Amino acid sequence: MEAERILQYLTEVEEAAEDVLANKQQIVDLDTKRNMNREALNALKHEMASEEKVKVCFGNMFIKFPKAKTKEMIQRDQQQLDKEINNLRQALKDKLNRLNELQGKNHYITSSTMLPLGCSEQYRARFPKSLLRLSSFHHRTTGSYGFNDALSLNMLLENRALISNVSFNNT
Repeated sequence: MEAERILQYLTEVEEAAEDVLANKQQIVDLDTKRNMNREALNALKHEMASEEKVKVCFGNMFIKFPKAKTKEMIQRDQQQLDKEINNLRQALKDKLNRLNELQGKNHYITSSTMLPLGCSEQYRARFPKSLLRLSSFHHRTTGSYGFNDALSLNMLLENRALISNVSFNNT
């Protein structure tokens, strides 16, 4: 009974790891195709500037196409590849979280789940309300926003210590 449970666990972990690797390989393949398209766009722009029609490979045959139409097709393909790559990257994050969960790793704070702070959030993180109140009081009494006195320096250090001691784990 215990051996079956262990075998099932290892199978689930292996399948999740294979999904992650397959997803990464698909991203690499699409990125290679995107780079080839970018090279083709560059060639159309610089090397074939004088030609009106260019030869385009469709499957195993070459067809002469107008340069503008070819450029438009490649740009549409680029947009589609960008969407697919972004979707795969998002799916990869979810698959990595699932793999980490199966392996028992703490996945609450990882680079794949974190999002960047906006401007207002960064400002609030750097200057907590108590520090902003102190700053406005200091401005009303002295006419400047400087932190020259010991009280404001101590308050700044206390607020930074409080912020650095915040724990984000939900366990």
